[in-house]
Amino acid sequence: MSDTPRFNSQSVRKQKGSAQGVPEKFAEACGDADDRAPLTSRPNRERLWMPDYQVKNVEPVAVGTDIQVRVFTLADGDVIPWHYHSESTDHYFVLRGKLTIETRSPDHRHQLSVGERHKILPGVPHRISNESTSECQFLLVQGVGQYDWHEAHLIKNEGPRSY
Repeated sequence: MSDTPRFNSQSVRKQKGSAQGVPEKFAEACGDADDRAPLTSRPNRERLWMPDYQVKNVEPVAVGTDIQVRVFTLADGDVIPWHYHSESTDHYFVLRGKLTIETRSPDHRHQLSVGERHKILPGVPHRISNESTSECQFLLVQGVGQYDWHEAHLIKNEGPRSY
């Protein structure tokens, strides 16, 4: 095992708002990491637990009650599954590599490179992925509005359903 720390929801709760941790509300949304299986099997790679998925790293920049700013790093092949937010708008800014953003209602597929950005409005189901063979890093600004994360169960051309 490497010297790089591995974060899960329990270690995040202990750090509550520290520079190395993830915001408390975000940790609460994660639940217990022990209840979740990794999306893919990737031995010898450090991973950070997220709501029902994993990414290589998340660095909080600024966190408030109605806005969140974080830097995400996705390893090759990483996927943030279909989801939507009730109130907050997502603003993606690509810092390194290539980022793929797919949306439903309307159906679009965007492939962004360094310096490009994309906005996703509240209620729009979206999926984020790194389809390249190298890491991707992006700045995500979420707001204004209370943060939530809802899994989007998609049925062909019918949009999201919550369970």
